[in-house]
Amino acid sequence: MNIMEAIITIFSWQPSCQGLSVQFCKMNLPKRDETIILEDENGEEHPTTFLAQKTGLSAGWRGFAISHELVDGDALVFQLVKRTTFKVLVCLLSLFGILD
Repeated sequence: MNIMEAIITIFSWQPSCQGLSVQFCKMNLPKRDETIILEDENGEEHPTTFLAQKTGLSAGWRGFAISHELVDGDALVFQLVKRTTFKVLVCLLSLFGILD
C-alpha cells in the first residue's frame, strides 16, 4: 500500500453512504466491512463503518458531515495514512460562493 494514496470526492446528502472510488477501495481498503477512522484537520478522530460491497462510508459518516457543516458540492480529500485511517481535508466550497 502506498501511504500517500489520496482520493477527492464531492459531498452529497443524497446517498445513504459516502461513496469512494471503486478502484481505490479495491486496491487499498479492507475486503470486508470494517471500522475506518477519519481524522480531521484538528486531529479529531471520527470512527465510521466502511462498507466493502458498496465501497462507501456509512455509520458515523452522517455525524462527521454534520459536525463539519458539509453541504452538497463541498469537496473532500481523503488521504490514506494507515490501512484503516484517512486524514480528511474538507473544502467548504459553499463558503467561497462557488455553490450557487
